[in-house]
Amino acid sequence: MVQTSFTNATSVNGALEMRAGATLSDASYLRSYRNPRYEPNRGMLYSTAMRFTNPSAAMVRRFGQFTKEAGTFFELDNGVLYGVVRTTVDSVTTDDRFFIRQDIRNNVFDLSKGNVFDIQWQWRGVGNYVFFVNLQEVVNTGYLGTKDELTMFNPALPVAFESINEGAMDEMVFGCVVVTSEGGGDNGKT
Repeated sequence: MVQTSFTNATSVNGALEMRAGATLSDASYLRSYRNPRYEPNRGMLYSTAMRFTNPSAAMVRRFGQFTKEAGTFFELDNGVLYGVVRTTVDSVTTDDRFFIRQDIRNNVFDLSKGNVFDIQWQWRGVGNYVFFVNLQEVVNTGYLGTKDELTMFNPALPVAFESINEGAMDEMVFGCVVVTSEGGGDNGKT
């Protein structure tokens, strides 16, 4: 996979528009250089408002808080939406993918229209990750009391976006992106 330049991410009318590179397997990756400092026993909330110009395009698109080794994010893989938790144990990186039905609780959401996406978690080494679309819970990982390892080894994560061409290079368009932490103090940059 080839990582392409930031020319695939632009700001138009106050929105971030991101697309994959034009060549098959090109990946565009954009992340923040600052991230919330980890403070023990603090809840985290990632929130964004966005849409996909073509949700069923032959692409993999990710958005949330993540690096190559750790993170929690939404993934749209060739039209199928997942909530993902990524961690690395003994140099092996694993993505736990949780399928998200797009007709959850009879609230059908159209990914080509503006929706809000949230990920809520409290990290104490282990813990659940809860994914929301349009303020409705769509996935709870159910990790508590079930894991032999940490659920994520590094909870201090940047905001990140990734778009991979698997035959298409359609846009994902973002409005507001926010990461908040409950509690904390001034030295934690709350």
